[in-house]
Amino acid sequence: MTNKPALLVYNSNLKPDEEILAEFVVRQDVFEELFETIQSATMHTPEQHYLIVGQRGMGKTTLINRLRLGIEQDLKLNQWLMPVVLQEEQYQITELANLWEVVADYLEGLDGVAFTGLFDMMEANYKRSDYERFCFDLLSGRLTTANKKIVLFIENFGEFLSKLSDIEQHRLREVLMMNNQIWLIASSSVFLENEKKRTYGQTNIEKNFSYDKPFWEFFRIISLEGLSKTEAQTLLRNLAKRYDKTKFLEQILTNSPSRVEVLRRLSGGVVRTMVLLFEIFLDDENGSALSDLNMVLDRITPLYKHRTDDLSVQQQKIIDTIARHWDSISTKEIAERTRLESKLVSAQLKQLSQNHLIETIPTSTKNHLYQLSERFFNIWYLMRYGKRKDGSRVVWLVRFLEDWCDKGELERRVEKHIEQLRNGEIKGDDALFMSEVYLKMNAIDWHTKVQLHKLLNQKFSNQDIQYLSKTDESLYARAEILEAEKKYEEALELYLKITAKNKLIYNYIGSTYSKINPSKALDYYKSLIKQKMYWAYFNIATEIILSKEQTLKYLNLWIEKDDDPSIATFFSFISDNFNEEEGEKLWEKIELKSNDKSMYQYIDATKRFSQFLLEKNNFEKSISKMRSCIDRINKLQNSNIFIIFLNDDYFLLLLQKKQYHATYQLFQDYPDLLKERFKPIWYALMVIMKDEFPDEHLRMPAELRETVQEIVQKVTKVENNVTQIV
Repeated sequence: MTNKPALLVYNSNLKPDEEILAEFVVRQDVFEELFETIQSATMHTPEQHYLIVGQRGMGKTTLINRLRLGIEQDLKLNQWLMPVVLQEEQYQITELANLWEVVADYLEGLDGVAFTGLFDMMEANYKRSDYERFCFDLLSGRLTTANKKIVLFIENFGEFLSKLSDIEQHRLREVLMMNNQIWLIASSSVFLENEKKRTYGQTNIEKNFSYDKPFWEFFRIISLEGLSKTEAQTLLRNLAKRYDKTKFLEQILTNSPSRVEVLRRLSGGVVRTMVLLFEIFLDDENGSALSDLNMVLDRITPLYKHRTDDLSVQQQKIIDTIARHWDSISTKEIAERTRLESKLVSAQLKQLSQNHLIETIPTSTKNHLYQLSERFFNIWYLMRYGKRKDGSRVVWLVRFLEDWCDKGELERRVEKHIEQLRNGEIKGDDALFMSEVYLKMNAIDWHTKVQLHKLLNQKFSNQDIQYLSKTDESLYARAEILEAEKKYEEALELYLKITAKNKLIYNYIGSTYSKINPSKALDYYKSLIKQKMYWAYFNIATEIILSKEQTLKYLNLWIEKDDDPSIATFFSFISDNFNEEEGEKLWEKIELKSNDKSMYQYIDATKRFSQFLLEKNNFEKSISKMRSCIDRINKLQNSNIFIIFLNDDYFLLLLQKKQYHATYQLFQDYPDLLKERFKPIWYALMVIMKDEFPDEHLRMPAELRETVQEIVQKVTKVENNVTQIV
């Protein structure tokens, strides 16, 4: 752990000043805005007070310490302005007089001449009935004598206020409004209730800011949101530079950027989590987003476990129910699942809200929704305590985000699969199953498939992989290069020299012939058909110029005779060359050949056919076909395995075609398969349909908001702000 930055990730105030300056690379705009305000201030009259709001780990403490350093290092400011920083662990402050005592003690540490004996003088008079006013008057008088003013930074201000009585709160407000010697810049992890902000449920602390309380509309609010993609990368690059890992990090950002992006979205861009992520990179160079997530969750287990263990039995039961539900949940739903009375649940929810563990999301009715305040805590809880089905929700989400955030991720996964296969890390049926899946995917480039074919040929027997060539790999690879360079005659010569010819070799020989001499290619394919290589029918139909009638004839022969038709290639061909009726007849013949042993092909065929119909605006038949596919998957014991072969393209196209109600019904009818696998698409639909379902999109977990925003924009082609849509 030597020299690793996460050592002080929970206590950034303990870092040396030079380290705070070196690490402060995000929140620059917020710092500059606040510091320019401080620099331009005169404090001849009381200044506008500020409250910095952001969840724990968002960088509030670091920002406050950066402001402190700015004041201390500014030659003009430090002549008259003194920063006083009260960290959130000020347990000795239980009443307002204690605040003036702590400030006096702090000032004596800053300037032992001007403020010597101030604290002792206060403490010597603690029995006075007007002790608080006495302390403040002493402090104010000493500031006047020293010709100084202070910026008072108080962290966790909501918690601080909760310790004061209403009378003391009014007194503090009076002091801050009337006295020009103290300028308050506070921070809080609680989002204040304000008509200009999204309204969350009131906790006891939040009630200190409601309209009938002293600090209602008292502050100018500075809200620290999660880091953007650019800010997250800036932070990680700065850490990498300081720890001599720049080259290493750049390789990760180039080769697997989704590792960073997925965790940024899952964590809501929390600075603390991003710093932890950097440390995970140091330990796990070749990880994935899911392995990174597991390692971060393991690091924060002591913190979260302590938080859970401190709860009462009933509270633990309620937290368990909210966490397992994942999305926001109502009091009634919690009561039903915990088998507790609604009144008891409401009382416990109030207590949990006061302890910052849950947040309330108001709806259009009195029945509010609840979710865990810190979404990463929810993820940790499911992965640690959830049942297999519960944990799979996180896994599905991570995989969806990996695909969504990085469309090139698939190629990287194949490369990793090849490496694991080569090193013997995966063997047997698992290796064969995933290899065959990758080989059938259009997204995998040809060179990678060739590499995988060769590797499988090395690792498995002839009986396991009958379609792979045993020898002549170098000739095959060289011929492929020549063909890519359009040196067809030279490539053909090499293909013909290969002694152990298989389907792939025959296919490329015929394909190369068709580029040189179509007539000879036709003769060649017919000779293969005589040897029962029926895939050659498809090559004739697609590679040689024929009439539509002849093309249909050969395609029908191919579907009828070939045991393993190339669905993906066929889909592309009919989409470009046939109308809906002609394509439909061909697709139906392929569907009839599907069986459980070729489930992937059946899913692929039906998915592509449904999309073909959708593109032709035949919505009813398209959705009907998709339903038949999902029905078949749903009946399988391992349905969660096969549902991965459905991607988001079909559902996105449904939304783009404005088939909102049809999409809604599909997701409602298959909640376990579709809602979990495509949760971001579900919530994008709920955002689009929020006039009909005004509260449903409010259940959306915070970590999905950015992804849902992107989906809505992609579907509607409208550039809106996240807060306007979600």
